[in-house]
This record gives sequence, C-alpha cells and structure tokens, in this order.
Amino acid sequence: MTTLLEVYNQTDYSNSRPAVRDILEDLQLLNFKRDRDGKIQSFHFHFSYKGKEYTLQHYFLFHWQGIDNWFKLKKPSFFSLLPFQLKDDDLCKLSEELMRAVNKWNQTQHKIS
Repeated sequence: MTTLLEVYNQTDYSNSRPAVRDILEDLQLLNFKRDRDGKIQSFHFHFSYKGKEYTLQHYFLFHWQGIDNWFKLKKPSFFSLLPFQLKDDDLCKLSEELMRAVNKWNQTQHKIS
C-alpha cells in the first residue's frame, strides 16, 4: 500500500513559486483530512518541517463573489516559532501544491480497492 509520504516525495514541485518551493523541499506530508461544516470546507495537512510536526488548516467558503480563505497553523508547542511566514496568497498556493500529492495518493488508494 502506497503512503501519502511516498506519493508526496515523488511529486515534482520544481515549478512552484520560489517561496513555496523552498518550504516544500523541507516538508514531509504525513497525513491529510478533509472536513465540511455547512458551507465551510477545510483541509488539514499534517506534516513535519525541519524535524517538528505541524498541522496546516486551510478553511474556505465558496460564495457568489469568490472564495474566502483563512488558515490556522497548529504548532508542536505554544512557545515554538512558526515554521514559515507566508502571505495568504502563498498559503493558498502551498495548500494547492499539497493537494496535488493528496489527489495522486487518493487515486492510488482507489486502484487498490
């Protein structure tokens, strides 16, 4: 059975934005969860970055004017520093890049079943 980490490590991120690509090179995607609460959908990316584990939560709401995005980053402890500082636009791009691996991983899971 192929793991999400294996699929993530095989995904080519060389065409990503430089700020996002630098993070992706030091990141290991460990787990993913998708939730929906009414109209709000969320992606939860559990990853390790430079030896510490984090969860990036990407919440979004589709509406007639576009999409509202907001993010939360859960750190290993209250006093640890954020692993990176990105603008919301770059956080959206990071989430999009991580979803490439998640989607490929989901495809491998369906082939096995």
